[in-house]
Amino acid sequence: MVSRTGGLLLALAGLVALALPAEIPAQTEAGALRWVGTSIPRDAYAADLAKAFHASAGIRVLLDDGAEADSIDEVAALTADLAGSFGSSLEADGQAAGLTVKPVAWDALVVVVHPDNPVDNITLEQLQAVYRGKIDNWRALGGPNQRLALYARLGRPSGVSQSIRQLLLGGSNRTFEASKYFKTSAALQQAIETDPWSLTVTGMASARRHDLKILKLDGTLPNYDTIRSGGYPLYRPVYLITNPKNTRHDLVERFVQFAYSSEGMAVLRRNSVVPYNDALHLVMREIQQSQRSGLE
Repeated sequence: MVSRTGGLLLALAGLVALALPAEIPAQTEAGALRWVGTSIPRDAYAADLAKAFHASAGIRVLLDDGAEADSIDEVAALTADLAGSFGSSLEADGQAAGLTVKPVAWDALVVVVHPDNPVDNITLEQLQAVYRGKIDNWRALGGPNQRLALYARLGRPSGVSQSIRQLLLGGSNRTFEASKYFKTSAALQQAIETDPWSLTVTGMASARRHDLKILKLDGTLPNYDTIRSGGYPLYRPVYLITNPKNTRHDLVERFVQFAYSSEGMAVLRRNSVVPYNDALHLVMREIQQSQRSGLE
């Protein structure tokens, strides 16, 4: 079994060894690729990356929604060509299934509320207390005397829910109770838009596509600079997962190579995520972060 530390170092070594093409030549479309994943990696990079890849290579990438764990199953079963995954625990799941897992970006985990909520900042300690059920009123966060409704995803573990357990609760097996659960990230974020006293944690790139207020965390707002520097405390890798047994592996690899090209990384930056190669130093910071949480 590959440890989280070993998986991260192997991913880093793979990136160093990766020979990136300076230019991907145009090619007549030979059948669309199928990408599966939740709305968070889709919004974080996949939709715009697929559009740019089609313009560059003439190959379409069809995007389908699905739970991240289910998406890994589909790639393993060769019913999908690529999967988008958010979170290191799902990286291990992909590797265990014999799949190729490559980190392409860093996305922030952000605390979001309704735009009219008067609270602007939450500390990491307070956020942990919310998920541990110790804070259930906005008054404890400097807001009014209103009950705090914690919203969360329902179903098979997602990258965000796993990251919440790891970073806020001290282990991937920890549990928390939410006021309401939702089948998809999109439904969860739409619910926050309608409830002024609700709160959730989600991916930054996805959150920015909704009418949501992103809270400062320990006084810091997430952006390219604060994520890249590690100054913003909650961030996780975003992965592309492929199957080396796929008969169209060469075609799939062209899309992966495009994600690491200068054009592909520009697309990632436009979508408010940090290209993985822009912040390789975060690999060691993430390992140290995991060790502090007692996960190794």
